[in-house]
Amino acid sequence: MNPALPPWMSRLMALALLLGLVLLAYAVVVAPLVAGYRQSEDAVAEAQELLAGYRSVAARRDVLEAQLAALSARQDDSGLYLAGATDALAAAALQDHVKGAIEGSGGNLRSIQILPGEDDEGFRRVGVRAQLTATVNDLLRILHEIEGGTPFLFVDALEVNNRRARRRSRDEPETMDPVLLVRLDVAGYQQPRLQ
Repeated sequence: MNPALPPWMSRLMALALLLGLVLLAYAVVVAPLVAGYRQSEDAVAEAQELLAGYRSVAARRDVLEAQLAALSARQDDSGLYLAGATDALAAAALQDHVKGAIEGSGGNLRSIQILPGEDDEGFRRVGVRAQLTATVNDLLRILHEIEGGTPFLFVDALEVNNRRARRRSRDEPETMDPVLLVRLDVAGYQQPRLQ
């Protein structure tokens, strides 16, 4: 047999049961809705901040384009890069420059050939291979002319062999400055295109 509970106790239990149902309904239904609403609010606020930043950059577009054009013009005028929009034109300019450096410094150009262009960390690299004869002093002037001026050029490979000159007669003394047979690879870079 169940003893009957006093009325105040049954009311208290009913009230506790009702409170438990309300808390359960809040935890299952209302709390997820509130959390989702807060996440949506945060996402909207973040999107509005990004939009404001994009609008700020868009408002400065004309100024930034003018700065980019000025940088591009200054870079074009620097003379540090090979002239020519294509590999062939840049290689021809490089070939002329190397030929002028060799012949202007006392060397004798025997042959020159264009090497295939290649991409090198965002730049287009163009090269030539030249064979020439020169004395030691002439070779020093040639290397200084190639690597010391503009456009910026780099001697990648250098092979030097002593070519003994034949004396025309036994009475003629052997020259103190021997003629060298030289093979060198020279490379330069094309003007990068700003986008």
